[in-house]
Amino acid sequence: MRVEVLGFKQEELMRQGVSLDEALILRDIEDIINSGKTATYFCEEDGKMYHWIFYNKVLDDIPILNISKERLARIIIHNLCEKPEDFDEKFESCSERTQKDMRQRKYLGLLKSKVVKNTAEGTRSYFTFTDKFYEMREEIFSEEGMTNASEGCDVNVEWARRKRLVRQNENVGRGSDVNVFSDKTKTCSRTRRKRRNKDIYINIYIDIVEYLNKKANKNYKHNSDKTRRFIDARLNEGFTLEDFKKVIDNKCRSWLNDERMNQYLRPETLFGTKFEAYLNEMPISQKKIEKAVESAVESSFSRFTDL
Repeated sequence: MRVEVLGFKQEELMRQGVSLDEALILRDIEDIINSGKTATYFCEEDGKMYHWIFYNKVLDDIPILNISKERLARIIIHNLCEKPEDFDEKFESCSERTQKDMRQRKYLGLLKSKVVKNTAEGTRSYFTFTDKFYEMREEIFSEEGMTNASEGCDVNVEWARRKRLVRQNENVGRGSDVNVFSDKTKTCSRTRRKRRNKDIYINIYIDIVEYLNKKANKNYKHNSDKTRRFIDARLNEGFTLEDFKKVIDNKCRSWLNDERMNQYLRPETLFGTKFEAYLNEMPISQKKIEKAVESAVESSFSRFTDL
């Protein structure tokens, strides 16, 4: 029997009752999160970073699933997520037909969800992986597990995956002794993941402020509490790193060469309450300018011929 399937321990998938389709969905969600392009929500209660998963993206990535968006949502929420705390209370108040459907739900506890409401995006469900998810992968990432996983696998594929993990370890654990291949206890693994969530958040601050400094020729500090509060507020509303960069680009285009407005190329202005308006600004393109000039020339020529 193969040790690994889709990057998970096959024995653990079978033990937890994860189907092949569900494993495929989990792997795609992990790839989407690792891309760094998801909207995020940092929960101060548990210290974890949650990610918004665009269901249409998953369906586009793996059309072989051949399911509807509604079916995908049910799989993620009712099969892969943790069991809701008020499940038993709701179960008792439901009809027999609904209860029959609820009994079919797995609630494997591989994902944890948070429902977040904000004025910009409405209500969204954000997800993060639980310890049970990482338990399906830890032995594969150890030195011994990597050797065993290679049995019956393409060595080049295994080696490429290992190098990718090394890069992730270098980027996430800067200045620490974190090692994704070491034989850690479950306690150490949880500590590593909490540190990873914190580092990801810090890296977002660095990326945003350094991008602003580069584009606007400024020298703001990424560790400023005031700056971080503005960034946190927008991240919690569901905006992404790319949104911050677009706002910076839009306002630099408008204000960089304006002596009066240049001073407002600062975090408290750009990342404040007008953030969404700045994000959706439509700069005048060169094509529109050329069209306006052409229209003016034609108008002048028309008046000349009428004389």
